[in-house]
Amino acid sequence: MVRIIHICPYLVILFLTCFCLPFSPSHLSFVALLSQVPVLSSILVLVLVAIFFLIILITLWRKKPHYEVRWKVIESVSVDCHHYTYIDPGCLPYDSAWEIPRDSIVLGKVLGLGAFGRVVEANISGLTGPDSTTKVAVKMVKQNNSSVQSLMSELKVLVHLGPHLNVVNLLGACTTPTGPVYVITEFCHHGDLLNYLHKNKHTFLQTDAQTESDGGYMDMSEEKNTQYVAMKTINSTQIEPTVYETPYPSLDETFLLLDDSSALSHNDLLSFSYQIAQAMDFLSSKNCVHRDLAARNALVCEGKLVKICDFGLARDLTKDQNYIARGNNFLPLKWMAPESVFKSVYSSQSDVWSYGILLWEIFSLGESPYPDIPRTRDFYSALRRGYRMTCPDHTPQTVYNLMTECWMEKPEARPSFTSVVSTFRNMMSDDYNKRYVRMTEEFLKGQNPAAIRFRAGQTHESPISEDKVRLLEVGPEEAGPSCSS
Repeated sequence: MVRIIHICPYLVILFLTCFCLPFSPSHLSFVALLSQVPVLSSILVLVLVAIFFLIILITLWRKKPHYEVRWKVIESVSVDCHHYTYIDPGCLPYDSAWEIPRDSIVLGKVLGLGAFGRVVEANISGLTGPDSTTKVAVKMVKQNNSSVQSLMSELKVLVHLGPHLNVVNLLGACTTPTGPVYVITEFCHHGDLLNYLHKNKHTFLQTDAQTESDGGYMDMSEEKNTQYVAMKTINSTQIEPTVYETPYPSLDETFLLLDDSSALSHNDLLSFSYQIAQAMDFLSSKNCVHRDLAARNALVCEGKLVKICDFGLARDLTKDQNYIARGNNFLPLKWMAPESVFKSVYSSQSDVWSYGILLWEIFSLGESPYPDIPRTRDFYSALRRGYRMTCPDHTPQTVYNLMTECWMEKPEARPSFTSVVSTFRNMMSDDYNKRYVRMTEEFLKGQNPAAIRFRAGQTHESPISEDKVRLLEVGPEEAGPSCSS
């Protein structure tokens, strides 16, 4: 830039000599023009500086991180499995039957706020019936073109997938130009799994310590200090109905997967792991890649029912230490597989690696992965060396063995999610497995708004198998050509 400024006077003289002299009436007029060289040089310098800074601003704007849907639908895979083509979600169909009238939505408190948008609690009237009220979560973005397009892409991906018991399901949307775009999903009462583990960690440690010290028996000497209160008998007419906010219209224990106590046990941790594996097996069966599987992106409902989601919109990624800015994206490096970190290759097998990190989060009761490697550059070198995390306290050896299998260097050496589901099913009790299958049947046949809306567009349903529960999987869907092809 300095060199350009130095040669500006010479450029001006050359310009005057070549273009102005032939049209000058006399040599004196040319001399007069030469006297204006300093002024013209200054103007030229200012123009060049302005152009220079304009180029810098455009470059920075292009590199500025923007909101994008993390979930991707795979269209095709190369023979060597090293290259994936993804469907442009903008090409996926959207049925206007998902539209919900804006005047039936009453927005409430903000559940999460991020750099690109927010998630708000809301109540919708008439979603499941004329007199019904349903508590939901509403996603919305700041009104710029790229963010709105990304939210529409997320909406179309959710429509494409269909509902699942362990996915935060789509309930509807508002996409009319009369207002901002709303994507309306299920509301999960207990928030994200990471904070749930943090909040209830002490109950697990107390239970675990008591089990080790007394074999799990209750200390009956404490009973003498217990005061009992007689229960008041009431009839059903005295019970006020509550708004619908769970996958089931009743909180009867027959509809709960586990008890709704805040106390955590080993069975709870196994159940969380099993449910998330079920959700990821479903996504894998739909050729969908999550790309941000972590405890912060799993939500907890009543009865410790867990649902996966993409909650990045409600998180300020610029201040979240779990995400590193790279180009115009924020990446969850410590949850990413080596091929994703170094080659930007994402697949169901890279999700399996992330699932192994998620298992470590669950059984460490919400600790941050790679606690011994705080710096990003150290993480890169450790990953290249083949470093793997050690077994968290209170983790069964079988579960840690599964973690290490998920962290195999070669993607094809990692287990499939179908295999992971089978492994955890064998760890669960027969009663638990029966409850889970019964819940999936109730999910399909009951009053869940997501299932009701999906059933309305289906001509037939797939049978539910206890050996392999993949909800609403009616066979592989044909993926149409991407917009880029």
